[in-house]
Amino acid sequence: MENYTNINNPTKFTESMYFPFLLCATKCGKKNVNDADRQNVHSASIAVNAIIQLCRTAGEDSAQSLSGHILVFSISHDNERVKIYGHFPIIRDGRITFHRYYVHDYSLDGHYGRDRNTGSNFTRAVYRDFYPLHLQRIQQAVARLPDPRTTSILSDVSVGEGETRASEQSSQEMDSTPTPPLRRNKSRGSQGELTLMKKQLAKIDQMYKAQLEQQQKQIEQQEEESQKQIEQQKEESKKQIALLERLLDQRQSRWTDGTLVVVHAILAATRIVRELGVPHRACYAGQS
Repeated sequence: MENYTNINNPTKFTESMYFPFLLCATKCGKKNVNDADRQNVHSASIAVNAIIQLCRTAGEDSAQSLSGHILVFSISHDNERVKIYGHFPIIRDGRITFHRYYVHDYSLDGHYGRDRNTGSNFTRAVYRDFYPLHLQRIQQAVARLPDPRTTSILSDVSVGEGETRASEQSSQEMDSTPTPPLRRNKSRGSQGELTLMKKQLAKIDQMYKAQLEQQQKQIEQQEEESQKQIEQQKEESKKQIALLERLLDQRQSRWTDGTLVVVHAILAATRIVRELGVPHRACYAGQS
């Protein structure tokens, strides 16, 4: 597998996963299950194509026999719905197209939550029934791959013959000791591997930098939004305090006005009593 794997023939999709057969994408918030579907379609197409290319290297007949067969399953869901699909290739005249087959679609809250375990049951069934066939298919394809030692020996011999002829011609013009052909071929191979590794590391570095920049932007946006919310809350609290103060002032003014009216009424009654010359006790007794 190490001799087969390169940029054009990917096999290792994570640090510990070769040829994935079950994909899961989850979305929430502003994104929904359709966004998870698109992500799974892209990933599943890459995984299906990797198996097809492996079988093509092992033999064209084995790759053609996979046309129309489900090679990868996917589960897409958000906080409301779950969608399950099977992904398969169609090979016609050497051209590969990627398709998916609808398996199931259900709501997490449907039937009073009775469908909640459908995804877990489906996953267990995939590992129990589909995974052994998937592993056997890959093992058979790997067993039919050409021996890398045979191809390397043939390439060494061909390179050695060409270099021997070139060294015989160049030895007549200058005194130089050519490098042995096997060592030169190995050095060229190691240089090619180093070049590939450098390219892959550069891509990974760019990807991580882009992710860090995106995360930094998201953090800054969240901080700005939180600061705006705090300022809005402060303004609202100030408005509420001002409104309460106005209400208190209005109540105090109303109470003061009512007290003054009562006092003026008492004073007016006292003046009338004095003018009429009626004693206070008689006035009070008559009022009672």
